[in-house]
Amino acid sequence: MPIVSTVTAAGRYAEQRYRAGLRSWRRDVSRPILGFLLPLSVAAVSGAVLLGGSDWWFAAGLVSGGTIALFVVVRDLPPDHVVRWRRGAEGERRTARVLEALAGEGWQSVHDLEKSRGGNTDHLLVGPPGVFLLETKNLSGKIAVEGGMLVRSWPDEPRAAWPEYRLARSVRRDAAKVADEVARTTGERVWVQPVVVVWGDFEAGLVDSDGVVYVHGDRLVDWLRSIPPRRVELVLLTS
Repeated sequence: MPIVSTVTAAGRYAEQRYRAGLRSWRRDVSRPILGFLLPLSVAAVSGAVLLGGSDWWFAAGLVSGGTIALFVVVRDLPPDHVVRWRRGAEGERRTARVLEALAGEGWQSVHDLEKSRGGNTDHLLVGPPGVFLLETKNLSGKIAVEGGMLVRSWPDEPRAAWPEYRLARSVRRDAAKVADEVARTTGERVWVQPVVVVWGDFEAGLVDSDGVVYVHGDRLVDWLRSIPPRRVELVLLTS
């Protein structure tokens, strides 16, 4: 009984979002930087040509070099909302690599599945215990699960806790949609387990909360292997 999917590289969607954001950032910062510093650099060089003297040429070189250095540094330091897409792509690729250990044990996985209304599903996995929808999170800070939510905090800023309010609801909804799709195409209702794979300082390592399993990437394969097998006839169709 198939689940229709396509073969894509893990992290492709996040990588595309990162590259688009980086291009936009570079375009936005290039104009004001060059608009202000380039005329200043031209003025400094013109002054050195007209007035001569080592001091003027030193100043011109300093201004011109500073302009180039600032432009290069700033354009490659995008804000966090752009960088997090690159971090997400790296995390998804790490998850895909660890799942390769299951390939010879009756498991199938596909990655980066496009949703009909935009966005993507990071990983879909079928194996002896059933069907799993995996969402990868590659995060900084100390990570915990509190009140059914993934929460990040930092020791030097104990009050700056960042809860992921919509994450659990989102993965449960996506898992339910996969189950509906399986039922529609095969006539068989299956349980699709929503899983959040965490890369980062997640001390608990494994937490089952409100139907969502949060597992550190290093423990993912061992946890999957520990689940008792059951009858599963689903096959991931890839093209």
